[in-house]
Formats: sequence, C-alpha cells, structure tokens
Amino acid sequence: MNWFKRLSLGLLALLLLLLAGATFYGWRALPQTQGSLALPGAKAELQLLRDAYGIPSVVAQSPHDAYFGLGVAHAQDRLWQMESQRRIGAGRLAEVFGESALETDRF
Repeated sequence: MNWFKRLSLGLLALLLLLLAGATFYGWRALPQTQGSLALPGAKAELQLLRDAYGIPSVVAQSPHDAYFGLGVAHAQDRLWQMESQRRIGAGRLAEVFGESALETDRF
C-alpha cells in the first residue's frame, strides 16, 4: 500500500507540474495589452492602443514606425496562426497534432 501512495503522489505532482507549465505557456502567448515595451526597430516612440474589444490602433510619428507598430500588433494577435502556417508550409504539422495531420504534411 505504501508504494501505491508514493505512485499516486508522484503522478499528482507530475500532473500539477504539467498544468502549471501549460498555464505559464498560455499566459506568455497572450498579447501584452498594458504597459510599455522597448523594441528595437522603431525610430521614435509609438503607441499601440486597444479599444474595449481589443482592436489595435497605432499612433506613430512616421510611416516606418506605423508599419512597425502594425507588425507588432499582428505578431501579438496572430501568433497561433503564424506558427500554424509556418508548420503547414514546412510539412511539420504532425509534430504538434499527431498522426491525424500526416496527410496534410504529405500534401
């Protein structure tokens, strides 16, 4: 019976660790909607504002900075889509989704 308790506690600890890792990964993948970021590439200060629905607006002093801010908004909001499209193009979708995606990778 002692080994059963240890095994159960070990499995519970592993499950909690996996849950914490998944939560942390999900939290990091969300876009930063408050605060400020220091990103190389912008020539002057720009603002990326979001309304109550999360729709981004870019306020910049030059077209270059406006395009840069738009790229940051796209990267934050569409990370999953960009990652999926990259894997589809490389034929590596099955690495994430398993055997059900092999046909897509072969195509």
